[in-house]
Amino acid sequence: AGKIKDPVAQETALFAMAGILFDKGKPLDALKLANYIPDPGMRGQILAKAARFQLSHGDAKQAQALLFEAIKPTGAKPKPETLAEALPLIVETQLDMRKGPARKKVLAGVRKLLELIPDAPPKVPVMTRIAKAEMRAQEKDAADRALGAAWRIAWFNKEEQIFPQLLSNIAIAQLNIGEVLLAFDTAARISENPTADVNELEAD
Repeated sequence: AGKIKDPVAQETALFAMAGILFDKGKPLDALKLANYIPDPGMRGQILAKAARFQLSHGDAKQAQALLFEAIKPTGAKPKPETLAEALPLIVETQLDMRKGPARKKVLAGVRKLLELIPDAPPKVPVMTRIAKAEMRAQEKDAADRALGAAWRIAWFNKEEQIFPQLLSNIAIAQLNIGEVLLAFDTAARISENPTADVNELEAD
């Protein structure tokens, strides 16, 4: 990758290499590549996965340090598509750690970065994934806000063909966090056969 002159192609190659290293069970080697990847989203994914590894091995302090790094600006312009992958990973890992000032700092950083992702259909699965993580951590108010944001985006796209897919994504998230009645209501908006919709969602 070092011989690739185009910086975008170089960071893409390095990110792919990091993915391979994670797959091979070498997260610490993958982590080293983050220092050479300026894209905040790509870098954030690597750091969050490495933090998850550290946390699973009992090193919460190192995991927290990596999550702090994951939300720091790099000087490069963030790309919404890579942030969309990174931010749920950061939230999920952070919420598996105990409450405290560090959690608030990381989640505040995530919220700021979320503003860089346009309020368009691709943001809906980002918000629903974050909502599920927040509910697992018993952060119901935060989960409700995340689902509310997903709903607003979906509603603004109610005339688009993707609207039923967005509602399905939201309904599945509602089921996952125990909001069964809301999931029925959401499914009812997908088609004229709400029972079939919810049965399908429960099967997932």
